[in-house]
Amino acid sequence: MQRGAKPFGRCDERFTSPLQFGILEHNLSPGIYGDTPSMSSTPILKPGRNCWRIERAEKVAFLIDGRNYFSALYDSLLAARECVFILTWDLFSGLRLRPEQSEPEVPTLRDLLDQQVRAHEQLRVFMLNWDYSPLLAQGREWLTELKLGWTTHEQLYFRFDSHCPFGGAHHEKNVIVDDHLAYVGGLDLARGRWDTQSHQFTDPRRTAADGLGGRPHHDVQVLVQGPVAAAVGELARQRWRHATASETTPPEPPPAIPDGARPPWPKGVEPDLCDVEVAIARTRPKLGEQAEVREIEQLYLDSIPAARKSIYIENQYLTTDSVARALAERLQTQDGPEVIIVLPLCTDGWLSQQTMDMMRVRILNHLQDADRHNRLGVYYPHIPDLNGEDSIRVHTKALVIDDRFVRVGSANINNRSMGLDTECDLAIELTPEQAVEQRGIAHFRDRLLAEHLDTDPTTVARAIGEHGSILAAIEALRTHNRSLRPLMSELPEYQEGLLTQQQLTDPEQPVEPAELLKALLLDDD
Repeated sequence: MQRGAKPFGRCDERFTSPLQFGILEHNLSPGIYGDTPSMSSTPILKPGRNCWRIERAEKVAFLIDGRNYFSALYDSLLAARECVFILTWDLFSGLRLRPEQSEPEVPTLRDLLDQQVRAHEQLRVFMLNWDYSPLLAQGREWLTELKLGWTTHEQLYFRFDSHCPFGGAHHEKNVIVDDHLAYVGGLDLARGRWDTQSHQFTDPRRTAADGLGGRPHHDVQVLVQGPVAAAVGELARQRWRHATASETTPPEPPPAIPDGARPPWPKGVEPDLCDVEVAIARTRPKLGEQAEVREIEQLYLDSIPAARKSIYIENQYLTTDSVARALAERLQTQDGPEVIIVLPLCTDGWLSQQTMDMMRVRILNHLQDADRHNRLGVYYPHIPDLNGEDSIRVHTKALVIDDRFVRVGSANINNRSMGLDTECDLAIELTPEQAVEQRGIAHFRDRLLAEHLDTDPTTVARAIGEHGSILAAIEALRTHNRSLRPLMSELPEYQEGLLTQQQLTDPEQPVEPAELLKALLLDDD
């Protein structure tokens, strides 16, 4: 592995060596990094700074992998009576949410929604999908607007959303039902997302879900009930108005209705937390009169310095310099936390592997150099006999800190999720007095680890307690079969080139086409 690779693009030029890299003062980036909270009892979540609003949730559940999410969503869509909003990066109208059941009993997503609006006079369904780049057309459904917007009931609305800057995307994956239930996370209602926690490569149910199947897929969606769901619904209405210029006016939030008339909590879903405050963090690029919003990045920069014992990250990418610098500083601190990062062995496609995967090599090299106290563990989930596949597709966007802070959403740890794409994360911060609720957060993390280590959450929790360390517990539970494997030894040497220039492949702000062309044609070296 190449050591001492090129320092982070946004670092001060004075810090060029690996040892100097992590020793950064908090005034490095005024206004973002300068006044982050210290490791004290100061609350992390601050509306107007690192989140939009904080609202109450009556119940919260972390739904791990597509089967659990899609099954719960099926129940919620059947119970919808007023309004459903579906915001997606990608969407497949032929998706079957419960492929385990016989085909005649489980309609496709299109037919399910169409049947619901026909059966319930007051119900309206609004679907907003990113008007994707032609470069991503392969693998996406053709004629989606015809299938969902022109040949269905008039109360089912489908629109493509092109209201984003050049190079940007609408990356949210939210479903809101009657402003009472909201699903937020990394799972689109698209092909290749349905999977179980066993991640069997030849599982026929994955093919039954979407006709494709594909590589095993690991992800998380969080379900919330109560006022926070209504707030997520408000964001969906804002998106709809911006995208359609009030072409179809979305309904106002449903009036207060008796509890018995609200969509019930899905069957078989055990809540992980009850009666807690939930923050909504956003990324919004500057576009016309829309101001830039970087709450998601700021929340990373405020929560990482507050960690005392452990930082657990699962993500598809790791290319954001500001987040990596925050992690490096915690690793260099004498009494800092353990940092455990779970990533895919590689992302999908040659281009992503030459860009995003290569850029993370540089960051991981620097994190390893900053790990003076041996508190860093970087892993990928390995499942043997994946028919030639390297590993499962890790698509999660989750962070757990000290059993008292958790966030799940759509945002990757890459630059575009911090400033260019439209994103939405939910975060929960608990106080020391909320000991029972903290067990719910720890159990979520232990469930994730148990899946990767092919064991159960009780065994994981016991190992962490016995060793007093998540890293030590992972090492004690790792096997040569299905397990977590160290990623650092699998990384290629970092190679600087055109494809690793972040302003080209992972921009953090809107890029003018002329500037992009100039960067492609000119060599500034």
